[in-house]
Amino acid sequence: VGSEYGRTKRYALLLIKKLPIARNIITKIHSTHLAEHVALRRKGVPNLGLEPIATSTQQHELLHIRGVLSHASVMWGVEIDLSNFDKATAQLRKTRQISSSKVRDRLPTNEDLVTLTKFFAERWKLNKYGTKYPMHLIIWFAIFSCRREAELTRLWLQDYDSYHSAWKVYDLKNPNGSKGNHKSFEVLEPCKRIIELLLDNEVRSRMLQLGYDKQ
Repeated sequence: VGSEYGRTKRYALLLIKKLPIARNIITKIHSTHLAEHVALRRKGVPNLGLEPIATSTQQHELLHIRGVLSHASVMWGVEIDLSNFDKATAQLRKTRQISSSKVRDRLPTNEDLVTLTKFFAERWKLNKYGTKYPMHLIIWFAIFSCRREAELTRLWLQDYDSYHSAWKVYDLKNPNGSKGNHKSFEVLEPCKRIIELLLDNEVRSRMLQLGYDKQ
């Protein structure tokens, strides 16, 4: 059914095709199979390079599976009990094994960002509570680098190529699995300036007091 769906859903289905649940005959997929699939994805699948996924991603996968079953039922006349499928997913949702994606109430305004920057800059300046994280810089590095929160923690200084304005980030999120999906992103001038500030001797020395690797 690849031609019936968009690119993201096709990639998701191709990934699901590699997992144990895909070995079942579609007319015989029961609640136990769904529960086992959710448990498997929660732990991760090392042999396929798949890390554990969030409950919201779990729900998306089950919806993709349901989409295929629904298509088979309506378009191919296959007898599939979708009501039991829905009951199973409802129970998984009730037990918080799957969930809907978090919805943003709003995006931060310019005023919000200025307020946050001033607040964290003051904390840093006063070294209040032994502050070792320059959040006033980290906020803007996240914005200018356009990296996800988890990706920021996987950036290594040794992979920053200042000459070519590039930085390699590891295990980028991908429908086929993030493990091994390493890509370089362009470091624009505003981001370069923030990096320079983060590499300032005073800033670095305070950060390294936490005992982290210099890279």
